[in-house]
Amino acid sequence: ARHYGYAGDMKDFPVEMAHSIYRQEFWDPSRGDELARISPSLAFEVFEAGVNCGPRTAVRWLQQAINACNIDRRTRDRLFIDLSVDGIIGPMTMKSLRIVSKVDEKLLYILCNVLQGYHYISLASQDHAQRAFLRGWILQRVNLNPENIIT
Repeated sequence: ARHYGYAGDMKDFPVEMAHSIYRQEFWDPSRGDELARISPSLAFEVFEAGVNCGPRTAVRWLQQAINACNIDRRTRDRLFIDLSVDGIIGPMTMKSLRIVSKVDEKLLYILCNVLQGYHYISLASQDHAQRAFLRGWILQRVNLNPENIIT
């Protein structure tokens, strides 16, 4: 808020300004509007994970999930060349997401959450002080059912 010029008491911080900051810092960098046209639940997941862990990290998890689902179940061949896991949603990420989400949208969502959960477990494993937060991170941030999203 301060970075965006807000100088008042945080209890009086305008909701509209918060929405604008969240859009600019987290939704737009992960191309949330475009993701939402393909999968609202995945768009929300990438946004939510981006708020907690950074947008590029959340996009990397999405790219990893897309790559993990990159298989034709009949032929066992890849559907496309695996994505570079670079944290940037470019044309190939969008194209690959469109292909995979038609078959495995729910699995993509769950994989993104699993990766986020693994991140929190790793933090707690590496730093004893972080263990105090693990329960809240997992119970509040990791949601394995896209139908449970409240928007």
